[in-house]
Amino acid sequence: MTYAILFKALGGLGVLLIAAGISIKTSKKQYILHVIGGLLIGAYSVYAKDFVFIALQAIFTVVAAYNLFKK
Repeated sequence: MTYAILFKALGGLGVLLIAAGISIKTSKKQYILHVIGGLLIGAYSVYAKDFVFIALQAIFTVVAAYNLFKK
């Protein structure tokens, strides 16, 4: 397995987790899925070396983590 396939799989799993989080109405579970999904997509964006995507995922993940722990 090459690194490209691994990181694309991680990014795809991250998208699925974020999508699942959107469909869940329990806020704590939703934010947990968003944080994990954001970290996985963040790993892919670092691999892809896309600064805009890295910044977007960092902000998304920090906001999701804040919402998870503020309650």
